Amino acid sequence: MKNLYKIVFLLSFVSCKSQIIPLYPLSDSYSTSGAYYNDDQLDLNKFVGTWRFENGSNSFTVVLQKKTHSFNTIRNCYFDMIIGEYEYIDGATTISTLSNINNVNIGDFDHNIKNGYLLFKQRSDLDFNIIENIGVRVKFVNPLRPNISAYVRITYHTDANNNPFIKFRISIPMQIIDGPLDFMISDEEFVMMKVN
Repeated sequence: MKNLYKIVFLLSFVSCKSQIIPLYPLSDSYSTSGAYYNDDQLDLNKFVGTWRFENGSNSFTVVLQKKTHSFNTIRNCYFDMIIGEYEYIDGATTISTLSNINNVNIGDFDHNIKNGYLLFKQRSDLDFNIIENIGVRVKFVNPLRPNISAYVRITYHTDANNNPFIKFRISIPMQIIDGPLDFMISDEEFVMMKVN
């Protein structure tokens, strides 16, 4: 009987081990329960930092961080992902969530920029010039308009001098649930230079 308990214990231990799956290329649409979707090629590291767009008195600053082994309760699995916060200034309108970036009381899936998994990788342009174009899609939240959710496609690039920049393309709205229709942030693409 003791041996039977040992066998059951060992089998349950082995079955509890999570499977490590590369974040890119994605093979199963995040459908493996208990799996860990790992950024094994460290592609998400390129997005980490402070990025800024400026145009006269208007500015948009985004701070992005990489979180590893974050548990997603909806999908029942773990992810490496990009999270972040931002400050948007457009004339008299200022929206700032930057103070939340290092708040330990905010979960990885509760930031205003969240769920940033690797979306695609491209290594050459249409003329077959070698470039680096890696993208993530994130959920983007304006805390002043919680009834509207948006997605942002962030692509990483380098210029001719190898200076990094990102293109931050906002798509509004993903969904609107009762309330104001104005998201207060332009539905456009912002080219942001790395400042930190």
